Amino acid sequence: VMYIFLSFLNQCVRRCGVFPCSSKITPETDDSGKKLKTSWVTEKTAAHIEQFKSWDRTTVYTNAIYWGIGFLTLHVLVAQFTMLFLSYLIDVTSTMRLWVVTLILLGVGLVMFLLPPVPGVPIYLTMGIVLVAIGKENMGIVGAIFYCVSLSLGLKLFACTCQQKLIGERLSGNVKVRSFVGINSNIIRSMRLILTDPGLSPAKCAILVGGPDWPTSVLCGIMSLNIWPILVGTLPVVFLIAPTVLTGSFTYMSGLITDGKPDFPWAGTAAAVMAAFTACIQFGSMLLAAMFVGRVANTRAEELAAVPYDEPVLELEEKSKEIDRLYRELTAWGVLPLGIKIILNLAIWCMVSACYMVQLWYDDCFEEFFLTSSIADELDGDWTNLVTETGRVALLLFCISLFFFQVFRTWAKRKTKVNFKKGVISPENGQAEDTTPIVSDLERNSASGNSFIVSQ
Repeated sequence: VMYIFLSFLNQCVRRCGVFPCSSKITPETDDSGKKLKTSWVTEKTAAHIEQFKSWDRTTVYTNAIYWGIGFLTLHVLVAQFTMLFLSYLIDVTSTMRLWVVTLILLGVGLVMFLLPPVPGVPIYLTMGIVLVAIGKENMGIVGAIFYCVSLSLGLKLFACTCQQKLIGERLSGNVKVRSFVGINSNIIRSMRLILTDPGLSPAKCAILVGGPDWPTSVLCGIMSLNIWPILVGTLPVVFLIAPTVLTGSFTYMSGLITDGKPDFPWAGTAAAVMAAFTACIQFGSMLLAAMFVGRVANTRAEELAAVPYDEPVLELEEKSKEIDRLYRELTAWGVLPLGIKIILNLAIWCMVSACYMVQLWYDDCFEEFFLTSSIADELDGDWTNLVTETGRVALLLFCISLFFFQVFRTWAKRKTKVNFKKGVISPENGQAEDTTPIVSDLERNSASGNSFIVSQ
C-alpha cells in the first residue's frame, strides 16, 4: 500500500510539472490517434499491479495464513508458553527425587522423538534446564551437566532404535510410511546408497547425525539395516548434544539471583554463545550431510540409477499429484463461491491483525516472565495471567482466523474428494498397503552383521 501511495505521489509531481527535473508524461495514443487516459501511478507500478492481479488470491492467502501460523507459533507458543511450561516443570519437580524426574523426562523425550516433526534440540535443551535445576544439589552444577549430556545421548540412541525397529521395520510394508519418508526422492535414494556402504564412512556418519532424525532412522528400518553400526555411527551427535545442554544449563543459571544479585553474572552471555555454537554445529552437520548426498549424483550416477523405485509409492504419489492438481483447480479464486471468498478474506485479515498486534505491541501482550520465575508469585497463581488484555485480543483473532481457515480447508477437501470420486479412483483406494517393501540386493547384503567394519 505504501509503495502504491509513493508511486501515486511521484505521478502527481510529474503531472503538475512543478520541478524541472521531473520526467515529462507523454500521453499514449491508440491506433486511431486518440489519446489514452494517463495512469495515476508510474508505468512500473502499473505493471506490478497488473502482475498482482494475475496472482491466484487463494494461493496467496493460504500461504500468508501458514506464515502467520508459523510466526505466532514462534513468538507466542515457543517464546512465551514454552518458558511458562519449563518454569512450571522446574517448580513441580523441585521436590521430587532426581531419578523420578529423570524417568519423567526420558518418557516425555521418547514420545517427542517418535513424532516426525520434532527435532532433538528442544529435548536436549529442556533436559539441560530441568535436570541441572534438580541435580545441582546432589551432584553440583558440573556433575549435573555431565549427567544431562550422558542421559541425552542415551535417549537419542534408544529413540533411534525404536524408530528403526518399531516403526521402520514393522511398518516397512505400509505404503503411507514409505511415502512419508520420501523413499523415491533423489535425496533418499542417495542416502540409501550411502547407508548400504560397508563400514562407517564419514558420509554415513554425516547422514546419521546431520540428516532428519525420524526419516533417517525409519529409512534404516525399512532397509532392514543392522542396528549396531547405525548406533555407532550416530555417536558423534554428542558434539551437538553437549552445547545444546550447556545452552539450557547456562540459561537456567543466568536466572539464579541471591539478594538481588545474579549468582552467575556471566551465564547469560555464555548461554548466548552456546546457542550460537549449537546453531553452527547443527547447520554444519546438515550442510555436511547435504554435501555427501549431493556428491553421490556426480560420482556414483550408475549405482544411483540402479537403486530400485518403490512402485506402490510411485502410484500413490501420482494419485496425490492428481488430487493436488484438482484441489488447485477447484479452489482457484475465480471459481470460488462468494461465501467461501468471504470466509477466506476473514481468515486472512484476522491473521494479519493478530500478527501485527503481537509484533508491534509485544511487551503489551504478555507479562514479564522468566525461566526462574514462579507462577504463584509473578502471575498470582494463574498461568493465564501471562497474557494481557491486548494479548488475549490478538490470540482471539488468531483463533478466529484458524476457525475460518479450517472451514475453508474442510469445504475445499470435501469438494475435491467428491470430484475425484467422479473420476478414476477415490483417494482412499490410493492408500492401500503393500506388504512387500522395496529392498535392493545391495541393501539385503548390508543388513547382515558382516557390514560392521569400521573404516580407518
